[in-house]
Amino acid sequence: MLEKKASRKPSGDWLTVHKRHQPQEKQRERLAKRRQRGRLIILGGTLVISLLVAVLLIAATHARSLQIARVEISGNAAISTELLQKHTDAYLALLSRGIFAKANSSLFPTPAFEASVVGSFPRIEKAHVEIIGFIEPVLSLAVQERTAYARWCREGGCFLMDGGGFIFAHDAGESRALATDFYGLLTNDVVIGRVYAHESFEQLKLLTAALAQRGFGAVRAELVGETVHFTLARGFIVRVPLMNDPETVASTLDVSLASDALRGKSGKLEYVDMRFGNRVYYKFQGDPIPSVEQAVGDAE
Repeated sequence: MLEKKASRKPSGDWLTVHKRHQPQEKQRERLAKRRQRGRLIILGGTLVISLLVAVLLIAATHARSLQIARVEISGNAAISTELLQKHTDAYLALLSRGIFAKANSSLFPTPAFEASVVGSFPRIEKAHVEIIGFIEPVLSLAVQERTAYARWCREGGCFLMDGGGFIFAHDAGESRALATDFYGLLTNDVVIGRVYAHESFEQLKLLTAALAQRGFGAVRAELVGETVHFTLARGFIVRVPLMNDPETVASTLDVSLASDALRGKSGKLEYVDMRFGNRVYYKFQGDPIPSVEQAVGDAE
């Protein structure tokens, strides 16, 4: 018979090491639990403190002593102070409704309010806001109104526009000193807030100024395609390519009217057409229609 092998028993050294590790593992577990509880306490404390700070900040933004107490308005002439005050009051009331009230010196959205003033009042070109003081602060609103350069007109009325062609108001009789009325291009019913001729407006201004300097002041200018039709104060129309050099246009017209064919006869002219290089064509009033346009000759 085979002898049974004796089963191995743990040696005394192994039992000693195992018993020694058991309390160390328990100690590590206790330390881990303590650290976890510490982290939770710190996290909870941080959340409580953050909540308290947020509540204090919210309360501070709503404090009456920090709210804008007064509004000062300057720079306006055509737009009444009352209208600007109403717009500002409505804006401040809207800011006061949020969780964080912004109608105070710290949170007031200055760029947004300036944009709202310019956007609500086309006559205003620029708006500058300054919050003065911390306790019961004052909102100072300074505006710059647009200056009328000319009028844009259509059947039924005229509108004021500035030097950039921006149409900003109905003409209420304040434009008596304006020399030239512009026509054409805009067809919509609502024109306030739109720009006349866009990139071409600067060229239109240069042509108008060059003619005026030569004594050919225009009372009306209409852009038709790439041609400008100027109605001069002298009573006749001048047709000019839009992109021609302004000084050359004025000089050519001056030379043409001094030619033998037209000298002393400008009062009888219906139009002068300058669209064909240095060849200038004209038509007298009362000529039969259709009429043959006659060449003045080479303009120097």
